[in-house]
Amino acid sequence: LQASRPLIVRIFDEIVNTLPEGVYLTAVTQTGDSLQITGVAESNARVSSLMRNIEKSAWLTTPKLQIIESADNSGRRIARFTLTLKQASPQSGKDGEPMS
Repeated sequence: LQASRPLIVRIFDEIVNTLPEGVYLTAVTQTGDSLQITGVAESNARVSSLMRNIEKSAWLTTPKLQIIESADNSGRRIARFTLTLKQASPQSGKDGEPMS
């Protein structure tokens, strides 16, 4: 558990770095190296942007959209989504830091 503590901090940091403007997460669940992210976005295009950002990440990989649905929130259209992805363990991070 102690050895994996820096890794989960890095994963959460990477999740934050992949979020485009207009995307808000409501839940993040981890099972092994799989993550499930649930959230809302201002549009489907914002969800697509999030998925592209995840694909570029050295720490996150294989985003798969499970559910996307349009909803009305006080007269504004939003997209509720659930996607799954995998946690990657590169030899070094984007900033060149070796893994612990």
